[in-house]
Amino acid sequence: MKGLVLCLLAFVAAQRLTMSPKEFNASKIEIIAETFTNLIDHINPFNQATFKQRYWYTFDKWNNKSSILLWVCGAEEGGFPKDKSFIMTLAAELHAVVVALEHRYYGASIPYTELTVERLQYLNPTQALADIAWFVPFFKNKLNDRAKRPLKVFAIGGGYGGALAAWARYKYPHLVDGALSSSGIVNAVLDFHLFDEQVKNSIYKNGSKCIENILNLIKEVQNTWNNNTWSIKRDYRAPYIEWDDFMFFFSDIFVQAVQFGYKTKMCAFLKSIIEDKDKHKKLSQFEEDHMITPNSYSFEYIRTIQADPINNYRQWTYQFCSSLGYFNTISHNDPPLRFKEMDVEYWKRYCAKSFDTSLFPDTFHTNSLYGDIRMGEHTSKIIFTNGSEDPWQWAGIRLNTSKSKDIIVLLIDCSNCAHLVDLQPEEVDDPQVLKNARNVIRKTFIQWFNE
Repeated sequence: MKGLVLCLLAFVAAQRLTMSPKEFNASKIEIIAETFTNLIDHINPFNQATFKQRYWYTFDKWNNKSSILLWVCGAEEGGFPKDKSFIMTLAAELHAVVVALEHRYYGASIPYTELTVERLQYLNPTQALADIAWFVPFFKNKLNDRAKRPLKVFAIGGGYGGALAAWARYKYPHLVDGALSSSGIVNAVLDFHLFDEQVKNSIYKNGSKCIENILNLIKEVQNTWNNNTWSIKRDYRAPYIEWDDFMFFFSDIFVQAVQFGYKTKMCAFLKSIIEDKDKHKKLSQFEEDHMITPNSYSFEYIRTIQADPINNYRQWTYQFCSSLGYFNTISHNDPPLRFKEMDVEYWKRYCAKSFDTSLFPDTFHTNSLYGDIRMGEHTSKIIFTNGSEDPWQWAGIRLNTSKSKDIIVLLIDCSNCAHLVDLQPEEVDDPQVLKNARNVIRKTFIQWFNE
């Protein structure tokens, strides 16, 4: 039996795999946009307040016999998978309906006009998963008159969205029949030093000179900030940024290059500017071209409580400060590719400054709710994939400890195989190991859909 796919994404990743609502007209398929009335609080039965949650779907690939692929959008404005993304290729092969559900508190699915800490309390994985649990029966019911067979639902997501897709199958197996968790960060981590160690190891493949250039830039920025702060703020066009938020931003310039598979391009760029007197202005333009803007890291921006459909870093900061962690701390192996102040205490200070409260996650409690890396031992029909150079893999499932044949773990080991590599559009010159991984996904979904 063919199925329904849910997709959840995190960070900048969704922008690379999905179209924003403004881009829908460029699609070759008809995308229908609607809203669904959902509860703000699924836990307290006395709180019946609701909000409008956006979703989009298409029947273009459906043959009325197949089921649904649910693409659950993650921590940013929602969107629909791009026409040539692997998700849409898979949908065409399976003749499935594709539907995308916008995550609560992002895009136009924001319950409140002001996002105070009190109102942000309903922004957590438990509530987001309950949104899915309410949405799935609602959407299946819309299709029942047209469906010629009982409908199944399969969740697909990447990063934080990959975690949500896996958790949805784990928590609601009666509603979600299977999942693809690409780069799924299912393990909440407080001291996530392995992230930086992977960044460093991946960059080393491009030579030690690239590492040296990064370390020199970090040292130079710190010295300049201490002696001439305004010049750094000027070069990076960030007049309101503070040192604590600037450290996070500057480190992410190099992290994102590894995370999204353009580290070779970055290393070549650094080599070309390292002796340039205007290197920081040019580096600022480079990061802006790759969607890394310092203002989104600014405490002034994060502390703004006015809801904004596009600018959503306050929401994601709340999520990692309140429940998820994933704090990118300095590597335990020298040399760290971050400023040496960036340890767990730095992140305690960062969260406190962001929300004017002692907000900090209990990751042990979070993992007890959602199963962390052991969840594969207690569920079935989930495919976990990771790129070998993706630093987020160390918060995911890399080894299969399950005895179930329906838990599949794929480590896609190739150069520049990074975050969500398996969900990207297929190319003729893709590495064979990546092609093999996608073929496993195809065959597995066909098998699950036909059972």
